[in-house]
Amino acid sequence: MSIDNQSLVRRLTQVTQELDRIVKEKEDLQRVYRQKESENARIDRTVHEKDEIDMENQAMKEELERNRDENEHLSKRIQDEEYERNNTQAKLTNTNAARKNLEFEHENLNSDLDKKLRNLN
Repeated sequence: MSIDNQSLVRRLTQVTQELDRIVKEKEDLQRVYRQKESENARIDRTVHEKDEIDMENQAMKEELERNRDENEHLSKRIQDEEYERNNTQAKLTNTNAARKNLEFEHENLNSDLDKKLRNLN
């Protein structure tokens, strides 16, 4: 029984570490996303304020489009990370439930063993 508990604890630790990594990565992606949004807003203001040179304006519009595409990609990644986090959290919940069931089963087996030992004496 102790090997199973140790295995569950190791797995729980791994799942927790993976969840922490995913949360940190999500926060990093959100930070990048906010930075890109800020850049997009700045670029958008610049495009509207400076109509002096058509070529410069066109280059900024293209950069804005690239940033929007990148933001869409980041948004998709954030959604995927959120989905993965939810799955990992569900796995963690299942692992915890399995661990509790094993502990309960362990206690029942110990109780049954104690009863049988008392009956033998």
